[in-house]
Amino acid sequence: MKSEQIRNSLFKSSLLFVAALAAILGANPTTAQTGHPQEAHDPGSDESQIPRAVAPGQEEMTPELDEAVRPSRATLERMAARTLLVGFNGTKPDSPALARFHDRLGWTALGGFVLFDRNLSSRKELSRLTAFLQDGFPGEQFIAVDEEGGAVQRLARLPGVARVPSAAKMAQLGLRSAEEIYGSMARTLAELGFNLNFGPVADLAINPRNPVVARLGRSYGRQSVDVVPYADAFIRAHQHAGVFTAAKHFPGHGSSSLDPHRTSVDATRSWSPKELEPFRGLFRQNPPEFVMTSHLLLQSEVLGIHDPELATFSQPLTETLRRNLGFGGLVVTDDLTMDAIKLNYEIGAAVRNAIAAGYDLVIIANLGPYPERIISRVIEAVADTAESDPEFRVALVSAAARVDQFWEKQFRVRQRQTGSDGIPRQNTPAPTATPPDTKSKPQASNGNGAPIHDAMLRSLREIEAALEPESAQSPNFAIPEE
Repeated sequence: MKSEQIRNSLFKSSLLFVAALAAILGANPTTAQTGHPQEAHDPGSDESQIPRAVAPGQEEMTPELDEAVRPSRATLERMAARTLLVGFNGTKPDSPALARFHDRLGWTALGGFVLFDRNLSSRKELSRLTAFLQDGFPGEQFIAVDEEGGAVQRLARLPGVARVPSAAKMAQLGLRSAEEIYGSMARTLAELGFNLNFGPVADLAINPRNPVVARLGRSYGRQSVDVVPYADAFIRAHQHAGVFTAAKHFPGHGSSSLDPHRTSVDATRSWSPKELEPFRGLFRQNPPEFVMTSHLLLQSEVLGIHDPELATFSQPLTETLRRNLGFGGLVVTDDLTMDAIKLNYEIGAAVRNAIAAGYDLVIIANLGPYPERIISRVIEAVADTAESDPEFRVALVSAAARVDQFWEKQFRVRQRQTGSDGIPRQNTPAPTATPPDTKSKPQASNGNGAPIHDAMLRSLREIEAALEPESAQSPNFAIPEE
């Protein structure tokens, strides 16, 4: 009984900490808790300027408060790791490349993993691999893949995995067919251990010569009314299968003329507010859990971007997404190892820039033969900056907290759906994606079965220790050297 009271006290304290943090950061608590827009300002399709939102934390945070809640070095490293969605090498848990990766990074809860062709060998081995990734690292992990259909589907090479038509072809087949095909695809992803699919594409096929959208058939059409029904079918199919989705590529990639995988892309002249409409439509009726942005260079009064700026590093863009369009889920970058980024920025600087801009998760997926070395250096670089820069520290704490809040919300949704918290089933919301089974990873509980994530507990304890100098401090984790 005593241990349960302690757990409940810690859980309540952690929620109070998150609530206090949200207040400090100027967050919208209703949006943060529900993941759905609540009375959000709706930018129109004209060229009128969206009112610029105030940057989170810059008014309320004081030196005294920052000093009082400053996390330790160990916690900053854990928070930095929690913001990363990473690529790795190897197809089996016991492969030398993955064993080396785990030896170096198995100490911390990363944000998750992105799988590519290089990680695939067979359905059986892929299931073993995703189970290892979920169980072999602390905390819950996003196990992600790009499985749109058409030109972008990683798993089609596996025996027994059906090929899925492109978005353009799906729009020709009709909505009923799309629902059936996407339902089958989503169930396959869930069976193989994935809980996040980087789709649907919500870009408009405005430029027929666009090399990464229209030419590859990745868009459902030229108008929002053509795109939203099919993107919504994609999202709902995955929700029913327990797989999260990420609408992309905000604020719209369909009017550009170059490929950011290969070069910098300035879309200032081609982009128009019309490209926001599919995202707005999805947010209104059935928001995805994630939004992925593009690597476009933009200047737009509508987006609050007054000088040319990469979307990936734009705080006005994430503010527009959250405060003006009312998106309450997680915001993730596209891969920072694309040429549009890596040819112009060192990887650590790119990650720091994205976190400072308000992103929750950052993808660094193609890091060569020894990704664990680069990831370790990125974690150290992010923690270094957080130690010395109060504004960046607030951004990092905020991102890590939003990731943990996301998982906590998912456990509460699962409780409502199963009735395990006493709420009648008839009051449950529409089916939504739920996290994988975590029975093999025991965690602290709030007394009702909802895990409290290690990162939140450690952060709470270290903050409490900072407020009470006589309390024992937690030892730092040192990232192993080669």
